[in-house]
Amino acid sequence: MMTASRNCEPHLHALLNEGWASRNIRAQRLVDMARNGFVTDHDLCTQEEIETHEIFTHFLRPRGLGWGIGTHIVGAGGDIAVFSLDQLYDRGPVSSVVRNFLDEIRPHIARSAMLATQFRMERVKGTLSSLDMLGIPAAAVTRNGNVTSANNRFHNHEGEVFTGAFNKLVLRDRSANTLMEQAISQLHLHKIPRSIPLISASSEAPLVVHIIPIERQARDIFSSTDAIVVIVPISFPGLPFKALAQSLYDLTHSEARVCRGPFMWLFCQRYRPPVPA
Repeated sequence: MMTASRNCEPHLHALLNEGWASRNIRAQRLVDMARNGFVTDHDLCTQEEIETHEIFTHFLRPRGLGWGIGTHIVGAGGDIAVFSLDQLYDRGPVSSVVRNFLDEIRPHIARSAMLATQFRMERVKGTLSSLDMLGIPAAAVTRNGNVTSANNRFHNHEGEVFTGAFNKLVLRDRSANTLMEQAISQLHLHKIPRSIPLISASSEAPLVVHIIPIERQARDIFSSTDAIVVIVPISFPGLPFKALAQSLYDLTHSEARVCRGPFMWLFCQRYRPPVPA
């Protein structure tokens, strides 16, 4: 996740969408250096690089920038946050006075980021607990599909779902698992809930896996939770079956209505959405 102050948003957008992120030697070296303090361009680059490297000559200076200072902070879970401040090129290199001031407040920045993460995780756990009381199995996952937390009812579905290597969420139904992996990996693109049919070997009724993205805020520096995954029977009260059927299988309103009732199981057995090649 990346975010910027309003006046820097156009530059961040260009950095990410024009291929400059992979050529940004400042950010790469900042993380590699792993210094517990703020560092300037002169700490990260040689004078020749500052004068000739494309990140300076073709990206920063044409935008009126060219001098920066930054630091990296490691979260409790091993995540890394990079804080970078850019100064207008006309103002010259960042001074030692500015560096000393930033070093003084760096511990406060680190504590604030970690506390915000802890508060957010507590809210996620509260949501999972509430769903548990409603009889709904649920787990919190990252964009990579790794489970960060799960309620008790979720663990009761070990016949259908389990955690694999690196605590990755896996569905025993391979076709459904492929669809779930695709949906989770694309959360940052679509940011809309997804529903996937799951053929259950131990349940009379088919199940539905709902993947609900969590909107992240700029303050969620180290937050690793990107979505809540819930598993419910297709006949679960309140589940909009017709809307789900139309969305999953490209059916008309009438076709979806016909599929309701005694035909639900046969419908989900035979007309699962094809897994993209």
